Amino acid sequence: MMTLAGCGEPSKTSATAASEPAAPTAVRTQPRGIESMNQPCLPQPGFYPAADAFVGPAPHPVAVFDSDNGPIWNTPLQPPEWMNQSDPLRYQLIVCLGVSQDGGELIRACEFTGIEPIRLPLFRGRYAARIYETRTAELLGTEQILGQPDRGCPTVVRFAPNERQWLFSNPDLIELQRVLGKYVY
Repeated sequence: MMTLAGCGEPSKTSATAASEPAAPTAVRTQPRGIESMNQPCLPQPGFYPAADAFVGPAPHPVAVFDSDNGPIWNTPLQPPEWMNQSDPLRYQLIVCLGVSQDGGELIRACEFTGIEPIRLPLFRGRYAARIYETRTAELLGTEQILGQPDRGCPTVVRFAPNERQWLFSNPDLIELQRVLGKYVY
């Protein structure tokens, strides 16, 4: 199970700009791979002027990043072509998944053994997705993406000190296709 946390917070340089993200800056270096394409998700967002524009015939390739700004690779289904590009600059869209803000529906309680046994609730995740054009970092839309409704417990969990100790189910490829389809096709 991948853990989804926050995908960059807006810059808070002034009271009027508190809800506005910082102005994006151009990334001029060639990305090493998909993991380097997360710039629109960062607090100081970036864009890739050399990337393919969000124009032309579908499908429009998309890279999805969890809130730790890592790409979502581990899906039980084979990713479609629009999520699997060999050249990172072919991705026309970047999707940033934000933290699940509420508990959603309770799926089950997960028990973990160890030095201190613990029982944690597993909720159906509800993630805020921000969809950006890779080439400009223009926000194209926001969507809600749901975690799987019935998911087994993860084998490992890690929490920061004083962090809420809840677990959230992750979205699967079918949910990503359902929600992102209108941008891809």
